[in-house]
Amino acid sequence: MKKPMRVTLQSVTNQETNIFVASPLSFHIDSQDELLMMAECLQKRGDFTTESAASFALGLKLLSDAMAENKNKAIFSDFQPFFKHFMDLLKQSSQQEMLTRYG
Repeated sequence: MKKPMRVTLQSVTNQETNIFVASPLSFHIDSQDELLMMAECLQKRGDFTTESAASFALGLKLLSDAMAENKNKAIFSDFQPFFKHFMDLLKQSSQQEMLTRYG
């Protein structure tokens, strides 16, 4: 079941850095339930911290959505076989590691 989500990117600053703070960037995505589960599985594998697992899962989601929406554009059609291979390897290693660790 698709659950829409809002993604907001906002600069994090402190008093010491005085970094220019741009306006936050926000957008909606139609996320499948497995996005959050994917982040959790990546973190449980031990390859990622909680934060990096979440950002990696979101990055994959955003990239795969952009590729699906623009599949006829040369940049994505050329990249598609490599992305599919990467995803297959990620899923295989995830399934094998999860079976090994959690039975």
